[in-house]
Amino acid sequence: MPAAALLQALADNYGQLTAQPEAMGLLGADRWARFFAPALLLDLPPGQRPAAVATMAATHDGAVLATRTLHRATNPDDTASEHVTTTEAWAAQARDALTGRLVEHLAPATQRPATNLTEQDSELIWMWRHTDPTRIRTWLSDRLQNGWELLPLLAALITPARYSQPLISNETWAGLDAMFTHDNLYTRLAPHLDTPQPADQYKTDILQALRDRRPEPNQTTPDAPETP
Repeated sequence: MPAAALLQALADNYGQLTAQPEAMGLLGADRWARFFAPALLLDLPPGQRPAAVATMAATHDGAVLATRTLHRATNPDDTASEHVTTTEAWAAQARDALTGRLVEHLAPATQRPATNLTEQDSELIWMWRHTDPTRIRTWLSDRLQNGWELLPLLAALITPARYSQPLISNETWAGLDAMFTHDNLYTRLAPHLDTPQPADQYKTDILQALRDRRPEPNQTTPDAPETP
């Protein structure tokens, strides 16, 4: 099967793949798709790659895979970068095409308050920051100026910690910087950080985690991103 057709098949079925995990249970079907899709994309001539990415992203699940694929394909060494690092023309074109798809998929969410963001909406926002952090930062800023509130947005974006991991891991911390910048985040949250706790315990936990991460005055925030 040609690489473009195989990429499309993976995108069409991503999130619904049910094959049993291999490699001692570590490589399930969706993980297998994420592993092989970047190589398939790079097998295509550069001129065909942007269209392939855009076609993959026609659905929500396909957009998630397309975003992961573009990020891995343009960061072959799995570096800590939060965005597309290659300067090749095809990558910029693919990023722009993918951003257009993400805007389309998230359009319905802009008509609802941040408290009503779905898990799918949150996943797309997190994925977007990998390919075009400048655009997602602008998009989120626009949302915050037009009805969304930051603390409910963070409660939707930050998932509960698992396996004794911190609520705001290094990866989450880097992602928040890509989407908001740390300085802007603390400026916007200042009224919440320095006032009595909200009734919602999870929001209280998020605020405390951010207090724990808050740099001292004149201290720069550490760069410690980890790509998923």
